[in-house]
Amino acid sequence: MSENENSQQPPLPEQPPSRKKNFKCVKELFVDEVHYKLSWGKFNRIATMGALADRINQLPAPMGTLSVNKCCQYLWEMSRKMGTDELATLQKLACILFLLPDREGPSMTCRMALMRQSFKVVNSLEPMLVHYFSKLFLDYFSGSSSSSRCHVLRIARFISVHSGIGRAVSVCLLWHLIFSYAETPIGIHQYRELGELRILSNVPIAELSNTSFRCIIRAVGTLLHLQLCCPDLNEFLYHGYPRIFFRILPQDVKMLRSWLLNAVATTDCHHLRTDASKLQAMLDYLNVPVLSRQWCLVCRDASGDVIGPPRTGDQCVLSQMRS
Repeated sequence: MSENENSQQPPLPEQPPSRKKNFKCVKELFVDEVHYKLSWGKFNRIATMGALADRINQLPAPMGTLSVNKCCQYLWEMSRKMGTDELATLQKLACILFLLPDREGPSMTCRMALMRQSFKVVNSLEPMLVHYFSKLFLDYFSGSSSSSRCHVLRIARFISVHSGIGRAVSVCLLWHLIFSYAETPIGIHQYRELGELRILSNVPIAELSNTSFRCIIRAVGTLLHLQLCCPDLNEFLYHGYPRIFFRILPQDVKMLRSWLLNAVATTDCHHLRTDASKLQAMLDYLNVPVLSRQWCLVCRDASGDVIGPPRTGDQCVLSQMRS
């Protein structure tokens, strides 16, 4: 792949030093993390032995001793001119930093900004590039444990907001999550017709933990929002994505409503019903005998074209799963 150059964007802003203490160094962020995929050893090996090794080995100090702010700034600056393999490695490093439990304000701000940047610099929605980024991410982060699936969901929800490529990869991660609960492997990570959500009938809802139940409900709701609202619709169409990916047929809405009712009846945990109620509201919105209700009529017009930001007073029902 040719190298991707970022448009002129400012580096991560310098954060004023805390009055209580300076920024933690990078290695300190990993002290309380117990998930093996988020360990310092894993992170350091990816950084010093992966596609970015030559660049990282030229840093003025070992990465672990740099402040979080400085580390993110250096990685941000590197991102301005990277090949595809390097960008995929940067995304993986940024995701690990983002998922770490330390929530200190300035540190988290820097890590979130690096996450956004690692996707913003990609200016293509070419399907095989989306598959490539998705596969490398999932090769590392995916797993059958609730914690691994929650990590994938958290990343998918975050990157879907800030760029077209982020939304594209997010959709692929969400499809992977749903298929993984149905114990069905995916060969190519790509957009799919929403009718393929019938795979949900293969998910053993009664065997899911509360965390897993909430995860799959949120995955389905977020997926519907991303494919039926889609502010980047014209870009996706330009790159060859068919319109059928961005609509849902009436019979598929009915199928999802039936699945959700059965799923909710299976669980006896009351607090899980909040997310289920949000998904129910989304499906109720779509469940009308009007052709144009095959997508969001706040974000798109009757022909399915994007109409820009929601009009004053309008509310996108399909976005409520994001709250």
